[in-house]
Amino acid sequence: MILNEVLTEELLQQAAAELATALIDSLPPPNECHHKFSDGFEEKILVLICSLSKALGLR
Repeated sequence: MILNEVLTEELLQQAAAELATALIDSLPPPNECHHKFSDGFEEKILVLICSLSKALGLR
């Protein structure tokens, strides 16, 4: 790698970290979030978690 590529990668990583922090800081605290997922969505997620657990040998 040339120096410019390393510097660019470092700048991108720093910018991504700063963006992630800014996005997280812009969210309300968890106790102010009152979203209710649909029953269909929760069922799909449960199926996904179960299949991943089996695939990873956790179950």
